[in-house]
Amino acid sequence: MTTSGRVPRSPLALALLWDYQDGYSAGVPRWVQRALLGGLAWLARRAGYERRLPPVA
Repeated sequence: MTTSGRVPRSPLALALLWDYQDGYSAGVPRWVQRALLGGLAWLARRAGYERRLPPVA
């Protein structure tokens, strides 16, 4: 499920999308993004969440 702006509602899906992108969001230190979203992306993969998302082109 996503919001009307197509942002995933699930923090695990959001973390995986962050991991796919090439760059960082402005305003939040890189180490915070890497620690928080990188950790969630790792957790999502370990839980098998990546298999539930559509393939990335």
